[in-house]
Amino acid sequence: MPPLSTPLAPLPPAVADALWRGDELGRGTDTVWPSGFDTLDAELPGGGWPGRQLTEILLPQFSLAEWRLAGPALRRVVADGAAVAMVGPPKRPHLPGLMHLGLDERHLVWIDARARRSGSGAPNS
Repeated sequence: MPPLSTPLAPLPPAVADALWRGDELGRGTDTVWPSGFDTLDAELPGGGWPGRQLTEILLPQFSLAEWRLAGPALRRVVADGAAVAMVGPPKRPHLPGLMHLGLDERHLVWIDARARRSGSGAPNS
């Protein structure tokens, strides 16, 4: 019987070295943003949220506290002039609420990863 799937090619060493999975022991990165919560920082690799990387917050139910959890670090990111990309959040980000957390809307990018595309591969207009 043939295998169910073709084995994946190994990752290039530079990519493999930069990849951290939540179920593995973590290692620090060159940029770390303190979370604003000492107990959480003690658990995160490098002592805070990793910078210039993708971070996914998984909760049993969305819209419970993820913005309050990430808010202090995101506030520091945008205060330093960097952008924050929100890729496929489960709900449309509420701009007044994000501004209440101190986030400058000029540095926020929302990407609706569930957007439908036409069959031609071109974005719908």
